[in-house]
Amino acid sequence: MWQSLKTAGSLDERIQRGIDARSRVPHDAHADLYRSQVRPDPLRLVLEQDAERLPALIPVRHQRMAVDAHSYFRGSDVVMAADLAVTPVSEVNVQASGDVDAGSFGYYRTPGGGAVFDVGYFDETLRAPWEWDVKRMAAGMALAARARGAAGKDQRAVARAAVDGYRRGIAWAAAQDRLNLWFAGIPDSELTRALPSDVMRKRPWPSRTSRWRTRPSSNPMRPRHACATTPRSTRSPSGCPRARRSRCMTGSLRS
Repeated sequence: MWQSLKTAGSLDERIQRGIDARSRVPHDAHADLYRSQVRPDPLRLVLEQDAERLPALIPVRHQRMAVDAHSYFRGSDVVMAADLAVTPVSEVNVQASGDVDAGSFGYYRTPGGGAVFDVGYFDETLRAPWEWDVKRMAAGMALAARARGAAGKDQRAVARAAVDGYRRGIAWAAAQDRLNLWFAGIPDSELTRALPSDVMRKRPWPSRTSRWRTRPSSNPMRPRHACATTPRSTRSPSGCPRARRSRCMTGSLRS
């Protein structure tokens, strides 16, 4: 990944490549799905995928998918894959999430106490065109709004806001270096503005009293959670901490 970033070129060169790709695949090329093909039966795709699942859990999965359109959308990624496979792409591939949805994102606290907003899991990640994640994100946001009873215009507004946020985020990231991208976070003032007060009070991230923020260290370069993990992962037979012998560590070294 880092090698590809080194050879990506300057910002102006990357922008020009994007403009060239958009000229090959204009926006209106994405408007019509299955222009010259017959869409596979979505129900058949879901049932075929069930053959690879645990039989005892299949009824539970179907019950959850039947709650509403958004629940079906979250559980039918195979249908999404079949739909997107025939759509035009600009041939710009990324490490896609593969399962972007309103429920996939969340606010988290880093071990250092900073706030990040990111995808919560990557169990469906794959190398794919960037358009796939954006299209699924827009559809998922609209369906999540529909499940909450939002009107059609509000569903479209939510989808547009999600795509606009993606566009602005990519434009910001394109001008940053790797170090800034790695440590990118969200100021607490932005969290306070974006989240309702009742959500902020619940604090879904580790609190100040958790083991991730036990006490400040005298060494500013030392991770704040080191004082919590060191006693469990080391032993001190002669007053000098040494790493404990573990089966996992031994196995990895032997392999």
